[in-house]
Formats: sequence, structure tokens, C-alpha cells
Amino acid sequence: MACAVAAQIAPDIVAETDKAVGRAVVDVSGGQATGSGFVLSELPEGGGYYYITNHHVINGGLNIQVGFKQDDRVFLYDAKVLHASRELDLAVLRIVPQESSGHRPGFLSLREGKALKGEQVAAIGYPGSSDQINAGRDMLPFFETTLTQGAISKVAPGSFNETGRTLEIVQHTASVNPGNSGGPLIDYCGSVLGINTVISVWNSDGRTPTNNTFWASSANPISGFLRDAGIPFNAHQQECDPDNPDFVGGGATDNSLLIILAVLAGASAAVIGGIYFVVSQSKADRGSKSARGDGSAKSSGRAILAVSMDGKSERFSATQLQSGVTIGRASENTLTITDRNLSRRHASLSLQGRKMMLTDLGSSNGTKVDGRRLKPNEPVQINTKSKVELGGVALVLRRP
Repeated sequence: MACAVAAQIAPDIVAETDKAVGRAVVDVSGGQATGSGFVLSELPEGGGYYYITNHHVINGGLNIQVGFKQDDRVFLYDAKVLHASRELDLAVLRIVPQESSGHRPGFLSLREGKALKGEQVAAIGYPGSSDQINAGRDMLPFFETTLTQGAISKVAPGSFNETGRTLEIVQHTASVNPGNSGGPLIDYCGSVLGINTVISVWNSDGRTPTNNTFWASSANPISGFLRDAGIPFNAHQQECDPDNPDFVGGGATDNSLLIILAVLAGASAAVIGGIYFVVSQSKADRGSKSARGDGSAKSSGRAILAVSMDGKSERFSATQLQSGVTIGRASENTLTITDRNLSRRHASLSLQGRKMMLTDLGSSNGTKVDGRRLKPNEPVQINTKSKVELGGVALVLRRP
């Protein structure tokens, strides 16, 4: 049964991913070139977005536009290169709508960590080969994405040219063609594992790649490039369960909640449900990190997480969550819930880096996340979409 589920990506995941993928049309000397790419986040001042593609897609471009097809309409954006790396073959563009249409693209998140050999993947983009059926070059089909599916063949270090920097490259079998460059290679939850960049050596017919081999830049060097450039983006490390896929993307969120990693010095951040929550801290707040009190200590700072359980609700700041929030029947817990199904010290919430972790503290009636019982004292990452139960009692996380 598991294999049958993994055989194809769910249409709703494809639909959500499509909202973030746009076609780059680049005016070059002697004609036009096209490529693919996707939206990372909203610009701090609003009115536009950060869009990532390959450097070779926009290299030498005299004018760049990006188009999105959504709800049987095409929405065009003017684009300007903000940051580029020839060595990594990556470029971030600032895209601004050409007209006030109310269009808001979706965002995709990067899945950092290890991509697994044999893992099912899909490529989404705009291969030029598919344009052959669009004889009239109508706008709608020209900006309709193409989906191909396959699996990861291997992950290994390499470079895309003789002078390029060595980086982690994902080799896969999801067919891509010229025009796919810059488009996302996603897992079955819509998270980006890489950016499609290169087709392997061609067969003698000059039309098909050898050994069904395609290469994508891994999400790991991509996220490093974005952090160095100070570009806000969503990232996580949770692997996709193809039997129970749930879209992991950024969504059209309020930009004030996006973390700008290279700009917001002295800020605490938590990623919950694919959204980065940012809390600026005073010097006193920052000092309190090295002098943590017990779990019940109250700290200053704006609340970034609301926790509700058994009719009781509390809000917690980043500093509190970094120190750890315990939940149980005993009065010394940070959140005391008197339901008899809970143990005296049942579970804890903690902010570890940018991840929200839940740990069962050896409770009698157990802790479940999305129906799966946790092993005692083994932290598990959760978000606002997670279904959490402590001793059968629902624990709800939400943004304040």
C-alpha cells in the first residue's frame, strides 16, 4: 500500500507548489531565453517578492520578466537581479508586479539536511520541449508548469563547471529539459530538495540524456547562499512521509514575521508551521539566556507562541521557550493542567535553534503527535499544524 501511495505526488501538493513557481523570460542579445524559478518570501517593504533561479538563466539578460499562471490568468512581474553567484549558479531576483492585480504567489520552503537515495521526487518548471504543442504561443499554456517525477539516484559533491565551487549535488531521474533550469526539485510534501540545473551527457541522438541522469543543486548550499546574502526564506529539516503527505510551504504570510537572517542582529526566532516568528530582544533579554532560571520563570519579550489545553491558554516568549516550558499536573510546571490523564511532569516544549521540539517526560498515558506515540525523552519537531495529544488531551499551538 505504501508503494502505491508513493507512486505519484498528490494533486493538492502540486497545486500549492504551482502557486510559487514562475517562468523567467529574459531578453538577450539576438532573442529571448526562458527558465524557471520560485518565490522564497515577500520583500520587507511589501509590493514584491524574492524569487530564486539559476545564474545562467539570467546571465547577460537585458530585461527580465517573471510570469505566473493562476486561476486561468497570467500575472507578470518586472525583475531585477539582487544577488548572484556564478560559482553556485544561483541568482535571487526582486520581482515587482507590473499592475495592481491583487495576485499573491505562494512561497516554497527549503528542506535542509540529507536527501535520501531512492526518495521519490518531482521536478516542476517550464521545459522548452513542452512549448512545441503551443503553436500560437498563447499566454496561458506558455506559463503552465510541467511536472515530471522520479527518484533520487545519489547525492554527492561536485561542480557544474571547471571553475565552479564544489557543492552538494542531487542526482535524480525526474526528467528535465532546457527551460527547467532554476525550477524546484521537490519531495512529496512540496519542500524544495534542490534547484534543477544541469542535464547529463546527451545520447548520440542529441535529444535524450544518458542513463536518465539529471542534476540539481542541493538545498543545503542554496540555504547557505541565501543566508550569506541576507535573503529571508523558510527552511526545515523534517523528512516527508509519502504515505501522509502534508504541504510544507511558506504561504502568503505577513512579511513582518519572516526572519531576515543576516539583518536582524540580536533577534530570537522560532519556526512554527512554516512561518518564522521574530522577536527583537533588549540587552537584558539577551543576557537572560546565559542565566536561565527554572521552567516556571517568567521572562520579558513579545509572545511568539500561544498554547491552549483543557480550556486554559498561555502565551510564551522566545526566551521562555529557549529555557523550556513544562506541562503537567504539578504546580511547579510552566503550564499546569489538572486533568487526571496527565502525569505530574508530562511533557516539555523547547525552542532549539529555529525548531520547536516536544518531548514526552516519561508520562504514564503517553504523548502523541499526528497519531504516533512518542518515545520518552526523545524530542520530536512539531509545528502549528501538528495534532498533539498529552494523555489523550489535545494540546493546540497557534500564533498569538
